[in-house]
Amino acid sequence: MYLPREWTDEPDRCRRAGVPDDVVHREKWRLALGLLDTLAQWRLKAPVVVADAGYGVSTPFPARS
Repeated sequence: MYLPREWTDEPDRCRRAGVPDDVVHREKWRLALGLLDTLAQWRLKAPVVVADAGYGVSTPFPARS
């Protein structure tokens, strides 16, 4: 689940919204790589990976996708 840092910096806000305590901010590109890693563990491969320009500012994302 993606949560902006502004949310995770306000624990009361997260609690009121029902966000579990163990959910922390993770960059979108890290979440995407985690999903691709999960597919690889399942011996599956995404036929196409599409991302907006924001993912391009992260060297690890384009290099592994």
